[in-house]
Amino acid sequence: MLPDYRELRAYARLTGGASQETYQLDISGADYVYRLAFRREAGGQPIKRSGGQAAGLLNEARLLYAARRAGVPVPEVLAEFVPSDGLGEGFLMPW
Repeated sequence: MLPDYRELRAYARLTGGASQETYQLDISGADYVYRLAFRREAGGQPIKRSGGQAAGLLNEARLLYAARRAGVPVPEVLAEFVPSDGLGEGFLMPW
C-alpha cells in the first residue's frame, strides 16, 4: 500500500460529522510524505443500523471502488479497516 512506510508525522481530527470521524494524516517514507484521509465510525464503534439509514463505511468504500472501476473520478481506497483491526470500521484514501 505505502512502500517504505516510516512514520506518522502528523494527524488531526477534522470537525463536523456527528456520525463519522475524518482524520487528516501525514505519513512519510524514505523519500516521500503523503497526506491521507482516514474515515471511521464515531469512536471506532459500529453504528447500529436499521432499514433506510446510512450504508456504513465499508459499503461506502466498496461504492468508491465500483465508481473508480467505472471511470468516475473518485479517490482511490488504499485500505479498509474492520473492528478487529483495533481502529473501528473505516477506510484510508488520498487527501
